[in-house]
Amino acid sequence: MNRPQLPKLPQDDGAELWDWLKLLNATTKEELTMLAEKNPQVGEAVSRLLERSQDERTRLLAESQEKLRRDMAARVYGAEEKGAGEGATDHRPQAP
Repeated sequence: MNRPQLPKLPQDDGAELWDWLKLLNATTKEELTMLAEKNPQVGEAVSRLLERSQDERTRLLAESQEKLRRDMAARVYGAEEKGAGEGATDHRPQAP
C-alpha cells in the first residue's frame, strides 16, 4: 500500500483531514493512540484496526475481503475499458 508523504503536502492547518492522513502514515501504536485521543472518529477507526490486527484469523479474513474488493473493482474497470474501446452503447430500452 502506498502511503502519503506528508512532508510533500501543504502545511498542517489543523483540519480533520490531517488526522486521517496521519492515521494512514502512522507506523507505531503510540502514534495511533495519540490520533485516537485527538479525534473520536479516527479513534473509532483505530480501535477497529487494532482489534482486527490482533486476531490472525480476523486479519486474514479482512485481507482476503480487501483483495476480493480490489479484484472486483479491477474487473469492472476492465469491462468498462473494453466496452469503451469497442464503442459499446447503452442497449437498455428507453422510457417512453
